[in-house]
Amino acid sequence: LIERGRLLRELEAIVFALQPGQISPPVLSGGAYHIVKYIGPVTDQGVEKRHIQDLVVSIHPGEASLSKAHTQLEQIRDEAAKNGLENAASRAKKEVFRTGFFAEATPPAGLNQLSDVIRFGFQAKKGQMSEILDKPGALLLVQVADRRGAGQRTLSEVEGEVRTRLSQEKSLDQSEAKARQFLAQVQSAGSLEAAAKAAGLNLSTENFTRSGPFMNPMLKGEPRVVGAAFGLPVGEARVIRGDQGAYVVRVTDRPAMDPAKLAGQIAATKTQLMTQKRQEYVQTWAQEIQQEANVKDFRAQIKNGSSGSGS
Repeated sequence: LIERGRLLRELEAIVFALQPGQISPPVLSGGAYHIVKYIGPVTDQGVEKRHIQDLVVSIHPGEASLSKAHTQLEQIRDEAAKNGLENAASRAKKEVFRTGFFAEATPPAGLNQLSDVIRFGFQAKKGQMSEILDKPGALLLVQVADRRGAGQRTLSEVEGEVRTRLSQEKSLDQSEAKARQFLAQVQSAGSLEAAAKAAGLNLSTENFTRSGPFMNPMLKGEPRVVGAAFGLPVGEARVIRGDQGAYVVRVTDRPAMDPAKLAGQIAATKTQLMTQKRQEYVQTWAQEIQQEANVKDFRAQIKNGSSGSGS
Protein backbone atom coordinates (compact mmCIF):
# COMPACT_ATOMS: atom_id res chain seq x y z
CA LEU A 1 0.00 0.00 0.00
CA ILE A 2 1.45 3.35 -1.10
CA GLU A 3 0.39 6.88 -0.23
CA ARG A 4 1.53 10.19 -1.64
CA GLY A 5 4.88 11.44 -0.36
CA ARG A 6 6.40 7.96 0.13
CA LEU A 7 7.99 7.55 -3.31
CA LEU A 8 10.50 9.54 -5.32
CA ARG A 9 8.82 12.21 -7.41
CA GLU A 10 9.23 10.60 -10.85
CA LEU A 11 7.87 7.23 -9.66
CA GLU A 12 5.03 8.76 -7.65
CA ALA A 13 3.82 10.73 -10.70
CA ILE A 14 3.51 7.49 -12.70
CA VAL A 15 1.95 5.43 -9.90
CA PHE A 16 -0.78 7.98 -9.16
CA ALA A 17 -1.59 8.45 -12.86
CA LEU A 18 -2.38 4.74 -13.42
CA GLN A 19 -5.92 3.39 -13.68
CA PRO A 20 -6.93 0.20 -11.79
CA GLY A 21 -5.43 -2.84 -13.52
CA GLN A 22 -3.07 -0.73 -15.61
CA ILE A 23 0.66 -1.53 -15.84
CA SER A 24 3.22 1.24 -16.14
CA PRO A 25 6.08 1.40 -18.63
CA PRO A 26 9.55 0.95 -17.11
CA VAL A 27 10.32 3.92 -14.82
CA LEU A 28 13.86 4.82 -13.76
CA SER A 29 13.82 5.86 -10.09
CA GLY A 30 16.29 5.53 -7.21
CA GLY A 31 18.91 3.63 -9.20
CA ALA A 32 16.50 0.96 -10.47
CA TYR A 33 13.81 0.39 -13.08
CA HIS A 34 10.27 -0.14 -11.79
CA ILE A 35 7.32 -1.73 -13.60
CA VAL A 36 4.22 -1.06 -11.52
CA LYS A 37 0.76 -2.64 -11.69
CA TYR A 38 -2.01 -0.65 -9.97
CA ILE A 39 -4.40 -3.11 -8.31
CA GLY A 40 -6.90 -0.59 -6.94
CA PRO A 41 -7.57 2.28 -4.52
CA VAL A 42 -7.70 1.85 -0.76
CA THR A 43 -8.86 4.37 1.83
CA ASP A 44 -7.18 3.68 5.17
CA GLN A 45 -8.47 5.83 8.06
CA GLY A 46 -9.21 8.69 5.68
CA VAL A 47 -5.86 8.44 3.86
CA GLU A 48 -5.92 7.69 0.11
CA LYS A 49 -3.58 4.81 -0.70
CA ARG A 50 -2.94 2.62 -3.70
CA HIS A 51 -2.48 -1.13 -3.74
CA ILE A 52 0.32 -1.80 -6.22
CA GLN A 53 2.66 -4.57 -7.34
CA ASP A 54 6.17 -3.36 -8.15
CA LEU A 55 8.73 -5.29 -10.21
CA VAL A 56 12.18 -3.84 -9.44
CA VAL A 57 15.27 -4.30 -11.63
CA SER A 58 18.43 -2.86 -10.09
CA ILE A 59 21.01 -1.12 -12.28
CA HIS A 60 24.73 -1.76 -12.10
CA PRO A 61 26.35 0.95 -14.27
CA GLY A 62 29.47 0.31 -16.31
CA GLU A 63 32.60 2.45 -16.39
CA ALA A 64 31.36 4.53 -19.34
CA SER A 65 28.08 5.36 -17.59
CA LEU A 66 29.85 6.23 -14.34
CA SER A 67 32.30 8.48 -16.20
CA LYS A 68 29.44 10.25 -17.98
CA ALA A 69 27.55 10.75 -14.71
CA HIS A 70 30.70 12.04 -13.00
CA THR A 71 31.29 14.57 -15.81
CA GLN A 72 27.68 15.76 -15.64
CA LEU A 73 27.92 16.22 -11.88
CA GLU A 74 31.15 18.19 -12.29
CA GLN A 75 29.34 20.50 -14.72
CA ILE A 76 26.49 20.92 -12.23
CA ARG A 77 29.02 21.75 -9.51
CA ASP A 78 30.74 24.38 -11.70
CA GLU A 79 27.43 26.04 -12.56
CA ALA A 80 26.19 25.81 -8.96
CA ALA A 81 29.18 27.89 -7.82
CA LYS A 82 27.83 30.75 -9.96
CA ASN A 83 24.06 30.29 -10.07
CA GLY A 84 23.20 28.16 -7.02
CA LEU A 85 22.81 24.41 -6.67
CA GLU A 86 19.03 24.27 -7.15
CA ASN A 87 19.21 26.32 -10.38
CA ALA A 88 22.07 24.19 -11.72
CA ALA A 89 20.31 20.94 -10.82
CA SER A 90 17.05 22.13 -12.36
CA ARG A 91 18.78 22.96 -15.66
CA ALA A 92 20.29 19.45 -15.67
CA LYS A 93 16.88 17.95 -14.77
CA LYS A 94 18.17 16.62 -11.46
CA GLU A 95 16.35 16.79 -8.14
CA VAL A 96 17.75 18.39 -4.98
CA PHE A 97 16.83 16.76 -1.65
CA ARG A 98 16.84 18.88 1.51
CA THR A 99 17.44 17.22 4.85
CA GLY A 100 16.34 20.05 7.11
CA PHE A 101 18.31 20.84 10.28
CA PHE A 102 19.65 17.85 12.19
CA ALA A 103 22.12 17.11 14.97
CA GLU A 104 25.30 15.19 14.20
CA ALA A 105 24.27 12.36 16.52
CA THR A 106 20.78 12.03 14.97
CA PRO A 107 21.04 12.26 11.18
CA PRO A 108 18.03 11.63 8.93
CA ALA A 109 17.37 8.02 7.93
CA GLY A 110 18.84 8.52 4.46
CA LEU A 111 22.18 9.66 5.88
CA ASN A 112 22.66 7.29 8.78
CA GLN A 113 25.16 5.16 6.82
CA LEU A 114 26.99 8.05 5.08
CA SER A 115 29.44 9.11 7.78
CA ASP A 116 31.57 11.25 5.44
CA VAL A 117 28.51 13.20 4.28
CA ILE A 118 27.55 13.89 7.90
CA ARG A 119 31.14 14.86 8.73
CA PHE A 120 31.25 17.27 5.79
CA GLY A 121 27.98 18.86 6.89
CA PHE A 122 29.39 19.71 10.31
CA GLN A 123 32.87 20.76 9.16
CA ALA A 124 32.06 22.83 6.09
CA LYS A 125 30.92 26.44 6.06
CA LYS A 126 27.47 27.62 5.03
CA GLY A 127 27.15 27.46 1.24
CA GLN A 128 30.22 25.23 0.77
CA MET A 129 29.91 22.31 -1.65
CA SER A 130 31.64 18.96 -1.34
CA GLU A 131 33.71 17.24 -3.95
CA ILE A 132 31.82 14.54 -5.84
CA LEU A 133 31.32 11.59 -3.49
CA ASP A 134 31.29 8.11 -5.00
CA LYS A 135 28.89 5.94 -3.01
CA PRO A 136 27.48 2.46 -3.69
CA GLY A 137 24.78 3.00 -6.31
CA ALA A 138 25.10 6.79 -6.42
CA LEU A 139 27.29 9.84 -6.97
CA LEU A 140 26.56 12.62 -4.48
CA LEU A 141 27.13 16.36 -4.44
CA VAL A 142 26.48 17.88 -1.02
CA GLN A 143 26.06 21.52 -0.02
CA VAL A 144 25.58 23.00 3.44
CA ALA A 145 22.45 25.10 2.95
CA ASP A 146 22.46 26.61 6.43
CA ARG A 147 23.92 26.17 9.90
CA ARG A 148 22.90 27.16 13.39
CA GLY A 149 24.16 26.60 16.88
CA ALA A 150 22.90 24.00 19.31
CA GLY A 151 20.02 24.86 21.58
CA GLN A 152 16.32 24.44 22.08
CA ARG A 153 14.29 24.97 18.92
CA THR A 154 11.13 27.05 18.92
CA LEU A 155 7.69 25.55 18.35
CA SER A 156 7.35 27.24 14.96
CA GLU A 157 10.63 25.64 13.84
CA VAL A 158 9.67 22.11 14.78
CA GLU A 159 5.92 22.18 14.18
CA GLY A 160 6.09 21.07 10.54
CA GLU A 161 8.71 18.44 11.33
CA VAL A 162 6.65 17.09 14.23
CA ARG A 163 3.51 16.91 12.09
CA THR A 164 5.42 15.03 9.38
CA ARG A 165 6.95 12.65 11.92
CA LEU A 166 3.60 11.97 13.56
CA SER A 167 2.07 11.29 10.14
CA GLN A 168 4.92 8.89 9.34
CA GLU A 169 4.57 7.12 12.68
CA LYS A 170 0.82 6.79 12.13
CA SER A 171 1.46 5.32 8.70
CA LEU A 172 4.02 2.92 10.19
CA ASP A 173 1.52 1.90 12.89
CA GLN A 174 -1.03 1.11 10.19
CA SER A 175 1.54 -0.81 8.14
CA GLU A 176 2.58 -2.82 11.18
CA ALA A 177 -1.04 -3.64 12.03
CA LYS A 178 -1.67 -4.88 8.47
CA ALA A 179 1.56 -6.88 8.54
CA ARG A 180 0.47 -8.58 11.76
CA GLN A 181 -2.92 -9.36 10.23
CA PHE A 182 -1.16 -10.93 7.29
CA LEU A 183 1.12 -12.89 9.62
CA ALA A 184 -1.99 -14.34 11.28
CA GLN A 185 -3.19 -15.38 7.82
CA VAL A 186 0.19 -17.03 7.23
CA GLN A 187 -0.26 -19.14 10.34
CA SER A 188 -3.79 -20.17 9.35
CA ALA A 189 -2.90 -20.78 5.68
CA GLY A 190 0.05 -22.94 6.66
CA SER A 191 2.74 -21.14 4.69
CA LEU A 192 3.89 -17.69 3.63
CA GLU A 193 3.45 -18.60 -0.04
CA ALA A 194 -0.16 -19.76 0.42
CA ALA A 195 -1.14 -16.65 2.40
CA ALA A 196 0.48 -14.36 -0.17
CA LYS A 197 -1.33 -16.11 -3.03
CA ALA A 198 -4.67 -15.83 -1.21
CA ALA A 199 -4.08 -12.10 -0.57
CA GLY A 200 -2.92 -11.41 -4.13
CA LEU A 201 0.55 -10.37 -2.95
CA ASN A 202 3.96 -11.05 -4.47
CA LEU A 203 6.85 -12.34 -2.37
CA SER A 204 10.27 -10.75 -2.74
CA THR A 205 13.25 -13.08 -2.27
CA GLU A 206 16.65 -11.68 -1.34
CA ASN A 207 20.08 -13.28 -1.02
CA PHE A 208 22.42 -10.92 0.82
CA THR A 209 25.03 -10.39 3.49
CA ARG A 210 24.78 -7.69 6.16
CA SER A 211 26.32 -5.15 3.79
CA GLY A 212 24.34 -6.17 0.70
CA PRO A 213 24.06 -6.06 -2.25
CA PHE A 214 20.27 -5.69 -2.23
CA MET A 215 18.16 -6.29 -5.34
CA ASN A 216 15.23 -4.47 -3.71
CA PRO A 217 16.20 -0.76 -3.32
CA MET A 218 13.93 -0.41 -0.27
CA LEU A 219 16.30 -2.58 1.78
CA LYS A 220 19.17 -0.12 1.19
CA GLY A 221 17.42 2.31 3.54
CA GLU A 222 16.27 -0.28 6.07
CA PRO A 223 19.32 -1.25 8.19
CA ARG A 224 17.05 -2.14 11.11
CA VAL A 225 15.17 -4.70 8.99
CA VAL A 226 18.37 -6.19 7.55
CA GLY A 227 19.96 -6.44 11.00
CA ALA A 228 16.88 -8.02 12.55
CA ALA A 229 16.67 -10.59 9.74
CA PHE A 230 20.04 -12.00 10.80
CA GLY A 231 18.64 -12.69 14.27
CA LEU A 232 15.59 -14.65 13.08
CA PRO A 233 15.44 -18.45 13.36
CA VAL A 234 15.47 -20.21 9.99
CA GLY A 235 11.95 -20.98 8.74
CA GLU A 236 10.06 -18.63 11.11
CA ALA A 237 8.17 -15.60 9.79
CA ARG A 238 8.01 -12.45 11.89
CA VAL A 239 6.97 -8.80 11.53
CA ILE A 240 9.84 -6.30 11.51
CA ARG A 241 9.13 -2.58 11.71
CA GLY A 242 11.52 -0.42 9.69
CA ASP A 243 11.86 3.27 8.88
CA GLN A 244 9.76 3.07 5.70
CA GLY A 245 7.24 0.37 6.53
CA ALA A 246 6.57 -2.95 8.25
CA TYR A 247 7.76 -6.21 6.72
CA VAL A 248 6.84 -9.86 7.13
CA VAL A 249 10.24 -11.58 6.93
CA ARG A 250 11.13 -15.24 6.82
CA VAL A 251 14.70 -16.55 6.69
CA THR A 252 14.64 -19.59 4.40
CA ASP A 253 18.32 -20.48 4.70
CA ARG A 254 21.48 -19.31 6.41
CA PRO A 255 24.41 -21.13 4.75
CA ALA A 256 27.73 -21.30 6.51
CA MET A 257 30.35 -18.94 5.18
CA ASP A 258 33.15 -20.51 3.16
CA PRO A 259 36.39 -19.74 5.09
CA ALA A 260 38.26 -18.78 1.91
CA LYS A 261 35.43 -16.51 0.82
CA LEU A 262 35.23 -14.98 4.30
CA ALA A 263 38.97 -14.22 4.24
CA GLY A 264 38.53 -12.59 0.84
CA GLN A 265 35.64 -10.46 2.09
CA ILE A 266 37.65 -9.38 5.15
CA ALA A 267 40.54 -8.31 2.90
CA ALA A 268 38.17 -6.47 0.55
CA THR A 269 36.49 -4.71 3.48
CA LYS A 270 39.84 -3.60 4.86
CA THR A 271 40.80 -2.22 1.45
CA GLN A 272 37.47 -0.43 1.16
CA LEU A 273 37.81 1.11 4.62
CA MET A 274 41.38 2.24 3.93
CA THR A 275 40.28 3.81 0.64
CA GLN A 276 37.39 5.55 2.40
CA LYS A 277 39.73 6.89 5.11
CA ARG A 278 42.15 8.19 2.49
CA GLN A 279 39.31 9.92 0.63
CA GLU A 280 38.04 11.47 3.86
CA TYR A 281 41.56 12.66 4.75
CA VAL A 282 42.11 14.20 1.31
CA GLN A 283 38.67 15.83 1.38
CA THR A 284 39.29 17.33 4.84
CA TRP A 285 42.75 18.51 3.77
CA ALA A 286 41.30 20.10 0.61
CA GLN A 287 38.60 21.87 2.63
CA GLU A 288 41.20 23.30 5.02
CA ILE A 289 43.33 24.48 2.07
CA GLN A 290 40.28 26.12 0.46
CA GLN A 291 39.43 27.92 3.69
CA GLU A 292 42.97 29.20 4.21
CA ALA A 293 44.09 29.90 0.64
CA ASN A 294 43.20 32.72 -1.73
CA VAL A 295 42.31 30.66 -4.80
CA LYS A 296 41.04 32.04 -8.09
CA ASP A 297 39.17 29.68 -10.40
CA PHE A 298 40.06 30.07 -14.11
CA ARG A 299 38.40 26.88 -15.32
CA ALA A 300 35.60 28.75 -17.11
CA GLN A 301 38.09 30.92 -19.04
CA ILE A 302 40.16 27.88 -19.98
CA LYS A 303 37.11 26.02 -21.24
CA ASN A 304 36.11 29.06 -23.32
CA GLY A 305 39.61 29.29 -24.79
CA SER A 306 40.56 32.55 -23.09
CA SER A 307 43.47 33.14 -20.76
CA GLY A 308 44.00 35.08 -17.59
CA SER A 309 46.56 35.71 -14.96
CA GLY A 310 46.45 36.25 -11.25
CA SER A 311 48.43 35.95 -8.08
